[in-house]
Amino acid sequence: MRPLTVSFGKLFHPRRRPLNCGRGVIFILLFAVTLSTVSCNEEPAVLPGIVRSSLSVSTYPEGAKIYLNNMEKIQLTPADLDDIEPGFYRLEIKLNNYLDTVHYVLLKRGLQDKLYFEMREDPKYWWYSFKSSNSSLPNTSLNKIRIDNFDRKYFATDYHGLAILSDSVWTFYNPANSAIPADVITDIYPASDGTVWLTSPVGIIKFSGNGFTLFNSLNSNLPDDYITSVAEGKDKVMWFGCREGGLLRYDGINFINYNTDNSGLHSNRISALACDTSGTVYIGTAGKGVTVFTGSNWRSINSLTSGLISDYITRLLIKSDGTLWIGSGYVSSPGGLTRVRGSQLVNYIVRSADQSARIITDIAFDLKGDVWISTADQGLFYFINNRFIQYNRTNSGIISNDALSVAVDKGGNKWVTSQGVSVYSGRK
Repeated sequence: MRPLTVSFGKLFHPRRRPLNCGRGVIFILLFAVTLSTVSCNEEPAVLPGIVRSSLSVSTYPEGAKIYLNNMEKIQLTPADLDDIEPGFYRLEIKLNNYLDTVHYVLLKRGLQDKLYFEMREDPKYWWYSFKSSNSSLPNTSLNKIRIDNFDRKYFATDYHGLAILSDSVWTFYNPANSAIPADVITDIYPASDGTVWLTSPVGIIKFSGNGFTLFNSLNSNLPDDYITSVAEGKDKVMWFGCREGGLLRYDGINFINYNTDNSGLHSNRISALACDTSGTVYIGTAGKGVTVFTGSNWRSINSLTSGLISDYITRLLIKSDGTLWIGSGYVSSPGGLTRVRGSQLVNYIVRSADQSARIITDIAFDLKGDVWISTADQGLFYFINNRFIQYNRTNSGIISNDALSVAVDKGGNKWVTSQGVSVYSGRK
C-alpha cells in the first residue's frame, strides 16, 4: 500500500507584518508533517490499561487475606488475581495469629507475576515460657531436656539437681531435699524399661522413680567419676562417656571400660553418644571426631580423613532411616550440622541472614522427621529443604539466644532450655 503524504505550505508571508496581540508578538511556525498509512501487518499502538496483568499470590500457611491498595480481595491464598490494571501496588497479606506482611509490587503490562510469602508468626500466640518469675523453676541454667514415652519432661540443671515436669506439675530433686547425690546433672536418658539414667561429675545415677542409685569409682571401679553422656544400646545395654576415662558399657551387672590403650577408641574424652538398632555405638569426642564401634571393629569420622566440619562433637542423633546427624563446635573450632548416610558425609553451616552459629548444643527430630537445632549463641534453628529458619530473641518468644538443648513432645511442641524453658507450638 503506497503511503499517503500531505504537505502544508506556509501560512504567512515573511514580508507581512506579524499579528500584534496586545504587547505580545506571536510567530506561528508549522513544519511539514508526514502522515503515513499503517501497514496491515503492523501491531497497533497499545494504550495504558488496554492489556491487563495478573498476579499469583501464595503463602505459608495458606488461607491468608489479600489486600491490593487497601482493597480486600475475595480470594484467600493461594490465589490468582486476574485482570489487574498495570501499575504500582501496595500488597498486604493478613492471617490470624501472624504478623501482617506488606509488599510493594510493580505490575507490568500483559505479564503474570508470582509472589510467595512465608508468614511471620506473632510470638504471643506461638510461644510461652517457664521462668523463675512465673513458675517454681529455680533461677539456673537447664543443660539438657529429654522427654520419655509418657511425655514427662526431664531437665538437667546446674546446681539444682533434676527437675521433672509432668501434667503441669513441677518436681525437683536435689541433695537438700532427696537422696540424689549430685546437684549438677550433665545428661539424661529415659530408658526403655522406665528407668531414667543421669550423668554427673560424681558418677552415674540411676533413678527408678522412687529412689536413686549411684555408681562411681568407689563402688563400681569406674575409671572416671565425671560422666558426660549416656545412651541405650541393643539389648538394653547402657553406654556412658567419661570426661577423661573413655567409654563404659553396662549390661545391668558389670561395667566394661574401653579406652585408647585397650581398644580402637580414638580419644578418652567422650562428649556424646548414640546407638543404632544394629548395636553399633557412635562415640563423640572432644577433639577427635566420632569413633564408630560395631562390637568388633572401630573406625573414625573426623575432619582429617572424612571432612567433618569440627572434631569437637556436642550431639549425636540417629534417625529412623539410619542417618546419623552430628552437632559440633567449640570456642576455638567453630562447628555446624553434619549428616552421615552410608559413606556420604554432608556438612551444613548453621547460619542466620548475617551470622553463623559457632556451637551446636543439641539436635531433635519433630513428628515429621524434620531437624531442629539449638545453638550456643544464635538461638533455635529449623532445618528444612536445605535451608535454616532461625528463631531468636528478635523474631520469636525464645527466652535467650543461648539455647542449651531442644526436645519435641508428643504434641509436636518444641521445648528449648536456657535460663528457663521456652516452648514453641508452631511448625507442626
